[in-house]
Amino acid sequence: MLNAKVIGVGAAGNKAAINLIERGVVESNKVLLLNTTLKDIPEKYQELSIEFGNTRGCGKERSAAKQFILHSLKSGQVNIQKFLDPNDKIVIIVTSVEGGTGCGASSILAEYIDTLGLNVHMFALCGFEDDVRGMKNTVDWFDELSE
Repeated sequence: MLNAKVIGVGAAGNKAAINLIERGVVESNKVLLLNTTLKDIPEKYQELSIEFGNTRGCGKERSAAKQFILHSLKSGQVNIQKFLDPNDKIVIIVTSVEGGTGCGASSILAEYIDTLGLNVHMFALCGFEDDVRGMKNTVDWFDELSE
């Protein structure tokens, strides 16, 4: 079993994190699913989920997701510190870089967790390449990552 906390962000990130649970790679109590809509998350994983924002999805609008995650972190709606433990060795963020929610919120979330002194590793799912907005989101996401 992987000794890490896993945060799935957006629809693709949520699906990847759920896959880790179902394959026995990580225990469900070490997974947090974040999205601007819960419609893509199976009911049995809803207890691991936090819906943030007020749009029921961001589409390809990463700027909206950035604002939603910033507001949700500040207000405590997304309480990352409650989920994380100072003894955690690594936090893995799984996200898509083409959609709106994952692409917009994941890098902000990573920076926030980094300020808590925890090691953050990002796993980005890309490659749909069927929408020019998604390809632009991918380029922008990689461009704004901190070292």
